[in-house]
Amino acid sequence: MKITNVRINQLVGEGKVKALVSVVFDGVLTVTDLKVVEGSKGLFVSMPSRKNKDGKFRDVVYPCTAEMRQAIQNAVLGAYDAMTRSGVAPQAGGLQGAEEPTAVEPAPQLQDESELPWEPGDDGEGARELAAVAGAVAAD
Repeated sequence: MKITNVRINQLVGEGKVKALVSVVFDGVLTVTDLKVVEGSKGLFVSMPSRKNKDGKFRDVVYPCTAEMRQAIQNAVLGAYDAMTRSGVAPQAGGLQGAEEPTAVEPAPQLQDESELPWEPGDDGEGARELAAVAGAVAAD
């Protein structure tokens, strides 16, 4: 599966959420409501999530492999970095990436999870940060 488009839909100026993003896969599937979040270890991509009955946030769409997670991370953060460096604000409908399918270069393999810019698992620091951020975004 290839990422064929990354769209920065909205820049968020304050708080830990920096941008709201949509990603198109193979030109046929769009996943919306990804977030670029500033965590304690740097920027990371948060998948779309929903609060469950216990008040915990669970991803509703997520990659099944570490390789796909890293490909999404690379593509989204690359688009975010390019957009922030260019100083171009997203237009109505978002700032679009390449329309032609492009293969995402595989990321170097991580030796262990301590190298990740987010905390894996629902009980990690990244999940707690995201829960606080998601609550703030939902209140808007």
